[in-house]
Amino acid sequence: GIALLARNTHKVHLTQAGRLLMHGAKEILQQYEASNSRLQLADVKASGIVSIACSPTALNQTLLSFIRFFSAKYRQINLQVQVTNSETIPVGSVDFAFSPFDYPALSGNISSKVIFTDPAFLAVPNGHRLMYEGQIELSALREETLIVPYSEELLCSFATNRQLAQRYTGNKLKTLKTENVETALLLVKIGKGVSIIPQYLAENATMNPKIIGITTPGCKFEILEYWDQTRNNQTAKLFAEELESYQQR
Repeated sequence: GIALLARNTHKVHLTQAGRLLMHGAKEILQQYEASNSRLQLADVKASGIVSIACSPTALNQTLLSFIRFFSAKYRQINLQVQVTNSETIPVGSVDFAFSPFDYPALSGNISSKVIFTDPAFLAVPNGHRLMYEGQIELSALREETLIVPYSEELLCSFATNRQLAQRYTGNKLKTLKTENVETALLLVKIGKGVSIIPQYLAENATMNPKIIGITTPGCKFEILEYWDQTRNNQTAKLFAEELESYQQR
């Protein structure tokens, strides 16, 4: 009962109500198309297999919660999830791979994007001068030894956070390179230095270091999603649609 168009002998134009509707029409159509796509995929592909590989430091709480959600919603779909023994993941041999590392030299048919961003925490040994701090800036690490996991990987949050710490301490920061997070946390426990780790590891650290929040802007951990669309798996497309919808909640 609302007029959207006004017509005279020369032209047709939008009324004020028509302009208001037009303003939101694109978003409405995009939401409809996304919902319709998910409904069609769910109807056509309520069964099948989705293969997923995760590096150890990619298993944050949001990803785990989504996997539980998807498994409960689509009980006929077989999620084949594997956690690799290292940060090297088999991109291209599974439908999806999740990793904190950026692999730039991939096939053009493998899409990649940052899917999760987690806050960063500082692990310090018992007795450390910062152990009673609730939160710190990276400038507080001046003259400290920063233990850096995966030190040979330049395109990852571990390397980015190290560079950020060096900048905020005026390069008054020593570094100790390690091959993985487990070794880094062990070295923290025995007093060899401190280490910047993602929230997932801070919440599940088995070495019992003291965990401190980091407030410096840009100090964070990013997890990338790699989707191999050359596998032409419609069930994987449903997984991707649901993950995107889940993130927007």
